[in-house]
Amino acid sequence: MEIKITAEGLVLFIVAVAVILITVYLVKLLKNLIELLKNANDFFKENRKNLDETLNNVNSITASAKNKVDYLDKFLKSSDEVAASNDFSNIVSIAQAAFDLYDQIKGVFPKKKRHRK
Repeated sequence: MEIKITAEGLVLFIVAVAVILITVYLVKLLKNLIELLKNANDFFKENRKNLDETLNNVNSITASAKNKVDYLDKFLKSSDEVAASNDFSNIVSIAQAAFDLYDQIKGVFPKKKRHRK
């Protein structure tokens, strides 16, 4: 018994294997995508109240952040003077303002314990 392998048969075999592999890959990809979308949907459902509250307060949040940035700009615009004088109190006040801004932005998003499923 002889098996003849032709170029056409070999190409068809390679294409068939490639199609099968691509199909399996796409099925796995779609399964992972569906799981990701379910997780995102659950996250948004759980945090809907916080998200709505944040979106409603976005003007006050940005106004407060603008005040802090303006305060920092006051010192940073005179950076030549600060660098030349190397005044420790100015550096401390800039750092304190930066930490205050960070704390205020961090306070907008409440801490939530995440449980792994």
